[in-house]
Amino acid sequence: MKSIRAVTDNQVCRSLLQKAVRRGAVSVVEKVVVHLLQKGEATWLRNRLGVIACEESWMYLGELTFTTNEEVLIKQYMDLASCSKNKNAAGLGSLAYELSKGVESVIVGDDINSKHIKIVAEAIRRPDDFWSWVKKNQMDSKDLKFLANAESGFKMAGWPWDKAFTLASAYLSIIGDVPQIVMNESSNSAFFPYWVAIDKHTSLGKRSLLKCAEKFSLDKGGLGWVQFYLESAKCENLQFSWW
Repeated sequence: MKSIRAVTDNQVCRSLLQKAVRRGAVSVVEKVVVHLLQKGEATWLRNRLGVIACEESWMYLGELTFTTNEEVLIKQYMDLASCSKNKNAAGLGSLAYELSKGVESVIVGDDINSKHIKIVAEAIRRPDDFWSWVKKNQMDSKDLKFLANAESGFKMAGWPWDKAFTLASAYLSIIGDVPQIVMNESSNSAFFPYWVAIDKHTSLGKRSLLKCAEKFSLDKGGLGWVQFYLESAKCENLQFSWW
């Protein structure tokens, strides 16, 4: 794919958007958001904004405004592409999600890290109680906006693991582990590989992974997760993210 004009399927463009945000491809992000807006996807862009922020740059969550205003959406997605990336909410949320499903191998010993995973896993099981608990903490107006945005992102997220990322973001903010936001003045758009949009979340990607799995006698599900995590590691301006 040599240009954004070649990517016309909404499903592929949705996939492309997060890859471009993650890789810091600001001009690509702008083109994709404009294209999706032209296709009537303003509501999806609003709903997806919090999820992408939590997964890629969770500390930016408090800066967001959830709206269908086109100019505001374009700017916010471009800002997400420009700002530093941090995967702590995605990492902690993923471990907690697995624990909430009964995968206890994510817990090693009984240290403070296991405690954090257990708390977020419990939040996944009892989100209403979790949101009530976080609101009882003494906070300033900035903290309150962050938590309000995290809760809004939780409500708009579709997949359970996406919801887990929003819960992890709120929890990390409560325990005071919020990194500084750093904006990157350069844009990593010149050599963006558009083909990465065709992944396991798209029909074409699913068919391609199935063919590959059959050809090399690989587990289809495992191959999909390998592809997912390899692409998820392609972060521009990535901060140290312990989780």
